[in-house]
This record gives sequence, C-alpha cells and structure tokens, in this order.
Amino acid sequence: MVIAHSLGSVIAFDMLTREDTGPGPDGLTALVTCGSPLAWPTIRHSLGQDGALELPDGIDWLNLHAAGDLVAQSGLGAVAPAVRDELVRNGITDPHTAVRYLEKQPLADLIVRTTTAQCHQGRCRRVRLEGRTARRRPPGRTLLHAAAVEPHRGCRKPLL
Repeated sequence: MVIAHSLGSVIAFDMLTREDTGPGPDGLTALVTCGSPLAWPTIRHSLGQDGALELPDGIDWLNLHAAGDLVAQSGLGAVAPAVRDELVRNGITDPHTAVRYLEKQPLADLIVRTTTAQCHQGRCRRVRLEGRTARRRPPGRTLLHAAAVEPHRGCRKPLL
C-alpha cells in the first residue's frame, strides 16, 4: 500500500505508470491519494496523461478529497474512472493538511482490509477508531495506533 499526499500523489502516480520502469512493485494492491492535484490539467499534461488516469491492473485506488481543499478540488472521479473518491471533512482552517486526511475512516478501513486480506482472507474488516471523540490524541499516536480491528469469530491470528 502506498499513501501519498498532495504532490506526493503525483510522484506516486508517475512512478506506478511510467513505461520506462514498468508497473509498480510486485505485491502493491492499493494506492491512497489525499489532497491530490492530479485533476489539474497542467499536472496531467506534465505527466503525459492527457486522457483518463489509469493505474496498472490489481491496484485499488482510493482518493480522499476534503471540502474546501483548493489543491484537491472536487476529487479525481472526472479524470480517473476507476478511482473511488471519498469526500471528507477536514475543517475550515486548513483542509489540505495531511494529518487530517490520515485520521479518516475510509483510510482506516482500507489499511485494515489490505493488511489482513492475505492471512485472514479479508474476514477481519470491521474497524473503529478509538478515541475519535477526543479532541486530541496523545503525542506520537497515529491512525494505526488508534485503529481497533474486530476479528472474525474464531480468529487467533494477530492483527496489524
């Protein structure tokens, strides 16, 4: 899984679709773009992507875009038919900030689904974020520390 924010999403997309390097790394099953400017015509043109944006087969693409994020605008659905666009609320003070994107439930769901798919056959996928009602998490705690996964019945394998 690759998670890329803003210009990082342009770099990640470019690396995954470059003809001179071939498709992305083996085993990559998901790309998450957050606050991505890939919908901008100038960005797509600079990548040589004047048509629809497409990833190599087998890579699930989730794009998070926030209301009020001027970089992400209205998402990527109009230029990337295979993308799953999710509109999120990051507040009004700085809707483009990476940290707020990383706290969102669609991203937590995809992380758990991707990391548990092989050893749990995708059955451990119900996720909730602990402490979501708290205004601040303790320093050093990230989304992965705050994610709780409910395993399927009879599951004894460790999660995350």
